[in-house]
Amino acid sequence: MNSISLRQSIMSFVSQRPKLFLQLAGLVFLLGLAFQSASAQQTTGAIAGTVKDAQGALINTATVRATNIDTGFSRSTPVGNDGSYLIQYLPLGDYTVEVDAANFKKLCRKISSLLLTRPNS
Repeated sequence: MNSISLRQSIMSFVSQRPKLFLQLAGLVFLLGLAFQSASAQQTTGAIAGTVKDAQGALINTATVRATNIDTGFSRSTPVGNDGSYLIQYLPLGDYTVEVDAANFKKLCRKISSLLLTRPNS
């Protein structure tokens, strides 16, 4: 079947059964909306902070790792030049946060109940 006869078949179907065509088009549209809204409903949180030594000096050579206590899922990031870090898109739950930097003792803290964050709009 060439493209002209295919187009004629579609147009014939649409003209003979407009109500059915509109119902099918509406169903496809609604399914598209359902999948779009389901993918947009992500529940995640973030952990942010600044790494400093005991005297309050910024440490910009550290790496921060967040590990979910229940699932073992982890994500890590190096700190910025200002000692700050941000670990985003973490599934909600309880986490341990480890800070590791050369010439410093590793620091480990527990964060209970990571809360939901809203993306910037």
